[in-house]
Amino acid sequence: MPFSKKALALSSSKTLELTALANRLKSEGKKIVAFTAGEPDFNTPEYIKTEAHKAIDNNFTRYTPSLGTDRLRELVAEYESKRLTRRITKDEVFIAPGAKFAIFATLQLLVEDDDEVIIISPYWLSYPEMVTLAGGKTVLVETKLEDGFQLNPESLESAITRTTKAIIINSPNNPTGVVYTKNTLRSIGEILKKHPWVYLISDDIYENLIFEGAEKTTLAGCEPELFERCITINGVSKSFAMTGWRIGWGVASKEIVDIIGKILSHTVSSSVSISQKAAESALAGNMREVEQMRIQYEKRKNLISSLLKGIPGVRFVEPQGTFYLFLDVSQYTKNRFKSSIELSKYLLEEAGIVVVPGEPFGANGFIRLSYAISEEDIITGCERLKGALSKIAEQ
Repeated sequence: MPFSKKALALSSSKTLELTALANRLKSEGKKIVAFTAGEPDFNTPEYIKTEAHKAIDNNFTRYTPSLGTDRLRELVAEYESKRLTRRITKDEVFIAPGAKFAIFATLQLLVEDDDEVIIISPYWLSYPEMVTLAGGKTVLVETKLEDGFQLNPESLESAITRTTKAIIINSPNNPTGVVYTKNTLRSIGEILKKHPWVYLISDDIYENLIFEGAEKTTLAGCEPELFERCITINGVSKSFAMTGWRIGWGVASKEIVDIIGKILSHTVSSSVSISQKAAESALAGNMREVEQMRIQYEKRKNLISSLLKGIPGVRFVEPQGTFYLFLDVSQYTKNRFKSSIELSKYLLEEAGIVVVPGEPFGANGFIRLSYAISEEDIITGCERLKGALSKIAEQ
């Protein structure tokens, strides 16, 4: 039976074998330390859950407008106005079932068959797949550990062609934990000004998880005159520990928002009503618990960084945000292992730790470590990692 070429072109998971092996080892009673979490390990704040309960009790359980409730869009507009240094109205906001779908809908709007979308590598693994589903082609622009994974403007500009439709950036970045500087963002802005047919999708989902010393900004805030060509993506998942509630949003021109409203109407109808009420509560409340979580992530970042610095032959850029650290283990993969996937399997079997290999992020020779886990597990896991790598060095 013939299937869609778009669907068949999607990559299969490169970590399914690791997951199956980890589950088998757990069932055998072995203690596994998982550095794989892609979500906060904290609970959703109680005041948010309380509002969700109220929504259910008040029978707020029907469809909402496709673009989201007026109240949530107004709160998002107020929230994003502070970041984007301009007054945002609710007509410039759309609500989606998660930031991922907000990006998906944006690509459906922008991309025609064979249009090019530039993605900065290392990248979040779903970006190329969403470009494929939109009928587009991914063009990768590499960043290097030696440059702190900051984008080189010349490399970006040389990748732009007449068929380039959009650039996707992600800061703070998954998987590297790097935050783009204002200078980097302004350089991207200058390039966009010279190429007026190119749009910018800024995935800011980790914007509240930025550590001391890093600049908290976004491109539309640095270059307000580019607002009409910027789609700024955000949501409650990472900041408020609400990954399962599936509420994200996009901020863009009214023209873009209106058309995305049609896409939402014919795909998801609307985002979950109860979750929207919970998100309203999140944005209307204070940020105290968000800041407490951020402080804990920064404490864990300092811990894992100090422990990894004690392992010979590994390199990394100390994270400036998120809860990820991207570790260069090429010193250990170049001889015995063909890939970081093979190394990851070895680490699981030898040391009982689960990591995410770099290949899905476009970076062989790296592994991603999440520190959205307890300090005890961070210490235990790093000790096991050091022991397993030392055995490779001895061989």
